[in-house]
Amino acid sequence: MKRHHLRIEETIVTILAEDKYLKVVKDEILFQRDVLKEYILRDALFGTTFLSYKPNNNVPEIIDRMFTASAIADVGPMACVAGAIAYFAVKAVKDAGADYIVVDNGGDIACHIDAPITVGIYSGLNNEFNNLGFKIEPSEKIMGICTSSATVGPSISLGNADAAIVVCDDVILADAMATALGNEIMEKSQTVILSIMQQKMTDGIDGMMVIYDDILCSWGNIPPIILAKEDYEKITKN
Repeated sequence: MKRHHLRIEETIVTILAEDKYLKVVKDEILFQRDVLKEYILRDALFGTTFLSYKPNNNVPEIIDRMFTASAIADVGPMACVAGAIAYFAVKAVKDAGADYIVVDNGGDIACHIDAPITVGIYSGLNNEFNNLGFKIEPSEKIMGICTSSATVGPSISLGNADAAIVVCDDVILADAMATALGNEIMEKSQTVILSIMQQKMTDGIDGMMVIYDDILCSWGNIPPIILAKEDYEKITKN
């Protein structure tokens, strides 16, 4: 599969797919971005609040999915926008007949694959855990591996974790819950971090991982962790 990089305004993605599906990804991202922009013009709170709230009736699917996931995680709906864009892009390619498609939207990854892949774990240039990765096995479902960070990238996190990672078949929920998890990691304590992860393990979440400096904690069923040489140039970044 070829690696493609695509930037559409604030959306910067890395795509692993056959060349013929690149237009499908681009068209879907453009469409969903237009849906989001149009909705925010009618409901400005959707684009700014850090709190969950009930949507209006008859909203577009992406809006409804973001409202639902953010309500479960107790965060604002835009906390899962990257995961939502990645999910709908992968779904569009899957519906077009592809057996292999990965979309990485700044650390929020959606994938539908027919062969194993390694997803690197990145938590800052000097973190000792950077040479690790998840081995992701093929699945009929679209899978999400989403990350929130207080120290890497431009996204807002109210906590201090270098990486708060959530693995879930619902990519949008994975993104929302990664934000919620990252927001609560304030103290560098294995006991406290494990307790927070246990509290966040709601229905549908497979597993979680938190990296905070030299601490790595996991909870639930995360994919196998393997050695994976860091390649900074492959990281989707602004």
